[in-house]
Amino acid sequence: MSTRYFSRLATWKATGNVFYGTPGTYTFTVPYSVYTIYIRVQGAGGSGAGNWERHGDWGAGAGGGSGAYVVASLSVQPFTTYSFVVGAGGASVNGENAQGIAGNASSFATYIVCNGGGGGQG
Repeated sequence: MSTRYFSRLATWKATGNVFYGTPGTYTFTVPYSVYTIYIRVQGAGGSGAGNWERHGDWGAGAGGGSGAYVVASLSVQPFTTYSFVVGAGGASVNGENAQGIAGNASSFATYIVCNGGGGGQG
């Protein structure tokens, strides 16, 4: 997830840019004189499937899907604190015909929720 915020005192001049790529739960406090933040949120990708075997034929499992992606602007008040979640990608799988694991959702407060991508089919 990344957040870019703009100061009312410096119209259209970015005053900060923050990127979070490690899964977990975080908080963001709006800085002084910032009234709009621009947010990019993406759900985590699903893992690919294991190899498959059908009637003596072998093949590679399908890749996992990408998570949903949203870009939005949000009107905010200085010193307000928001909680957000960076979802973890689907765990890798081993084994014949193993289904991929779905990625976890990422969210920003209650305003944006992006579901994770589905796991690949074996």
